[in-house]
Amino acid sequence: MMSQEEKYRDVDMRIKINKSELIVALSGSFDVIVKDNLGVDRKFSLNRSYFGLYIPPKTWRHMENFCTNSVSMHVCSTEFDHEDYIRNFETFKTLKNE
Repeated sequence: MMSQEEKYRDVDMRIKINKSELIVALSGSFDVIVKDNLGVDRKFSLNRSYFGLYIPPKTWRHMENFCTNSVSMHVCSTEFDHEDYIRNFETFKTLKNE
């Protein structure tokens, strides 16, 4: 059985420690996979520009299943800070238990 790290190795996955994010599909469609604080994966399919998905801080997420020419808009609660991102699932597991 593959570990979570292996399963998502080639996918852009991340957590923002202190930022919230709003994701909107401006064009096309894609899926956002969110792992909540209880460790449960939920899939949200975004395909309308008038719906958005709110991602609170300390929420693991990755995006997949993009159709051709998809465009996504990401609005964050603060300016970009490289130090605010975690891309390692094991680090995420320790953070969410704090």
